Amino acid sequence: MGLALTAILVLGSGRLDWVRAWLFVAVTLGSQVVVGIVLHRIAPDLLVERSRFPKDTEHWDKVLAPAVALIGPLAVWTVAAWDVRVHWPPRVSVWWSLAAFLLCILGILVAFWAMAKNRFFTSTVRIQAERGTW
Repeated sequence: MGLALTAILVLGSGRLDWVRAWLFVAVTLGSQVVVGIVLHRIAPDLLVERSRFPKDTEHWDKVLAPAVALIGPLAVWTVAAWDVRVHWPPRVSVWWSLAAFLLCILGILVAFWAMAKNRFFTSTVRIQAERGTW
């Protein structure tokens, strides 16, 4: 995912000097590594669960989950890169970008907290009878 993110942002924008893109790549990849390592230590079964589609996953969720996880981010990254290339809106100040990065990090922390605290935090909707109760 990191290579795709970097390629889309750099090739789409046509700029290697886009600092905000490099910061976004660093925050995104860094958070994925840290969350993966910590979750591997505290809930390895959850990582296994999130990496597959169990047999009892609803059909609509087998279609919707990959669409949300892949198509959505790819579209956002592509539009952001194209925006930088063609200069659609006026430039955003560094302070707004900093606020956006802080909100992004806060969102990552909230999602991580939810995964760490909720044994049933999986990538699809289904009844998880085999995982027991609280």
